Amino acid sequence: MKKALLVIVSILFVFSITGLCVAQVSSSSYTTTVILGTFTWDVESNTLGDNGVPDFWWNQATDTERYLTVMNGAKWKLISNRNFDQIDYAFIQAQAMDQTPLSGADSNAVLNPGAIVVFRTAEGNFGKMQVEGYRAMQDFSFTEAETYLDSEWRDMVLNRPNQEKYHLQVKWQLFR
Repeated sequence: MKKALLVIVSILFVFSITGLCVAQVSSSSYTTTVILGTFTWDVESNTLGDNGVPDFWWNQATDTERYLTVMNGAKWKLISNRNFDQIDYAFIQAQAMDQTPLSGADSNAVLNPGAIVVFRTAEGNFGKMQVEGYRAMQDFSFTEAETYLDSEWRDMVLNRPNQEKYHLQVKWQLFR
């Protein structure tokens, strides 16, 4: 019995130092959400607006300045030089996070496609998200627009100049 256990431990040790045993997260475990311009987002319930306890607000300060802002005690950290699929719960939990707004502005943005943010929600859960891109203000071809933007709002924005970076599209995963 001891010999079998020793063999198993030895094999696991060899795999761990050679990299032969690498856990990967399937991309199918990610959810994609479009955070509508001026809306809040509750990650746990994946709802926009006044539902739940919002964690983030996609603040449209001006036509060219926009910020993702944390709410209700949530925190985050922008991550660089890391593969999104390799970020796990232990990595996220070890990060020193803050509440600094993250810019998605037309100039000097940090929320560019590919940007990765790890976070702790207002309810204390950890997660990660990656910016996939932006949706234009007059683009109504995605689920969140169909669900949350009524015909009055659509009519109003169709009579305004279009803003190409109005809605923020992210893929994300929550660890509970």
